[in-house]
Formats: sequence, C-alpha cells, structure tokens
Amino acid sequence: MREQYEQEKTAYEAMLPQLNEINEILPIVDQQIADMQYAGLTDTEEYALLHQRQAEMNNLLTKGEILKTFVEKFEQKEQELISNQSMIQSYAQQILEKETELSAAEEQINQGNSSLDTARKELDKINQKLNQSWEELNQKIEALEQAKQEYSNTEQQIQSELKDAQNKIDCAEEKLSMLIVPQWYVLDRETISSYVNFYHDAERIANLGQLLPVMFFFVAALVALTAMTRMVEEQRQQVGTLKALGSANSSILMRYLLYALIPTASGAIIGVLIGEKILPLAIMYAYSVLYTGLTEYLLPYNLTQGIIAILASTVCTCMATLFACYKIIRAKPAQIMRSDVPKSGKRV
Repeated sequence: MREQYEQEKTAYEAMLPQLNEINEILPIVDQQIADMQYAGLTDTEEYALLHQRQAEMNNLLTKGEILKTFVEKFEQKEQELISNQSMIQSYAQQILEKETELSAAEEQINQGNSSLDTARKELDKINQKLNQSWEELNQKIEALEQAKQEYSNTEQQIQSELKDAQNKIDCAEEKLSMLIVPQWYVLDRETISSYVNFYHDAERIANLGQLLPVMFFFVAALVALTAMTRMVEEQRQQVGTLKALGSANSSILMRYLLYALIPTASGAIIGVLIGEKILPLAIMYAYSVLYTGLTEYLLPYNLTQGIIAILASTVCTCMATLFACYKIIRAKPAQIMRSDVPKSGKRV
C-alpha cells in the first residue's frame, strides 16, 4: 500500500505542471468550441480536433482529481495512523507506569512485612529488658530499705557532730566580733618613692638636655669665629691678590663658607647619629645602678631634633664665618695686601 501511494504521489507530482497548464488552456479551448458552434463550423476538422483535445484535457483533469483524492485520503489515513500510534504509545507508557507503581507497592508490602517482623523481635527484646528491669527494681528497693536503716543509724551520730560544729562556729564568731577592724591604705604609682625619684631624675636630665645644646652651640660659634678670623687674617695677601685679579666678593666668601660648612655639616650628622645612641645609653647605665629592673632601653632616633641640631650648628658656623669675612671683603685690594696695622697698646 505504501509503494502504491508513493507511485501515485510521484505520478500526481509529475502531472501537476501539466494539470496547471490544462487549467489555463481549457477555458480558451472551450471558448473556441463555443465560438465555432455559434458560427456553425461543427463539421470541420479543426472543430473535431478541438473537441478531441477538450475530451483529453477533461480526462487528464479527471485522472488528476482521482490521484489528488487518493493522495489526500492516504495522507489523512496516515495522520490517523500516526495519532493512533501516539495514543498506543501513551497507553503503553501508562501501563509501564502502573506496573512500576505495582512493583513499588509490592516492595512496600515486603518492607512492611520485614519491618513488622523486626518490630516483633524488638518487642520480645523489650519484654525481656522489662523483666530484667523489674528484677533490678526489686533489688534497688531492697538496697533502699537497707540504706534507710543505715541512715537512721547514722542520723544520731551526725546530729551530735552538727551540734559540736555549731558550738565551734559560735566561739569563732565571738572571737571575730572582738577583733579590731584594720585600716587600709591604697597607694598609687605617684606616691611610691622609687617612682617619684626616677621621675625627678628624668626631669632634671630633660632640663639639662634643653640647656646644654645652647651652650654647646654658643661655644661652637665662638670657636668657629676664632678659627675663621685667624684664617682670614693669615690669608690677607691671598684675598687681596684674588680681588686684584678680579675675583668677585661672592666667590671669595663662598670659599670660606664651604670650608666652614663642610666640616660643620659632616660633624653634625655624625654627632646626631652617634650621640643619640651613646649619650642616652651612658646615662641609662649610670642610673641603672640606682634603679634595678631596667632591663631594656629604647633609643629611637628623633628625626626632628636631629634636623634642628644640624641646621642650628650650620647656621652658627655660617654666621661666624660671615662676621669674620665681612671686614676684609669690604676693603679694597691694595688695603688688604698690606699688613694689618696692630692695635695701639696701653701704657703700663
């Protein structure tokens, strides 16, 4: 049946262009036959050919309609068959689901039977344990009766011991009431003598640390002034020669400033790096003889104080150098190249 359907469908698809062409030509042929009938040309050969051609076309159309009807009916049946197959598959799926549910129910029944057997066994064990518990309870009751008997025997002894203990407590309370209430003194850290002494010593060292740097800077300025004044006086002729050759006052002054600035800056940096470690450590070692327990010394670098010390020493030295060079820089070359006139002495 399927092969016949395929053959008929192939034949219909092959005839479909021809049928479309016939549907277009057939109205024209019918019109021509009607015109010839109207003209009375029915006995002509052309009319016979047109009439024959019309019959062939009608046969082909009839055959095409038959094939089309057959193909449509077969496709309809095929669709019905497909729908029936899907229904059969759904029914088969429902049957499988019901079988699965049935097997699951059977398993549940089997499990229920096994759990019932297990419960019966556990019930038997519980009955055995209950019998054992009754026996143990009877034993405990007997032990309780014995304990009550022992308690009644020892209660009198305990009462006598409690009376003796109460008498001792009463005696102790009487002695406690006769005692004098002591006075308590709570001292904080600032009232401890060692702490106060250490605080005052640290405060004195801090005051010295504020005073001594000023004295040291003053002494350094005097030493720098004396050294630079002597150097400038010894090099009067050289300074005069440089000024006579056209050297600017700023270049001559910068020479002495660099001479004083380089040792001052390097010495100040070395002094800050070493002094901030050695001097506090020496002071702490000295005070460790008086105050025990100072096991660790914190000696961090104070960057702010170090920079201030370096700048202060540099400024003092530069000011002393400027003061020493001011007089000779303002003088004329000829005046500088001559020896300095000594100061007039006093009569004795």
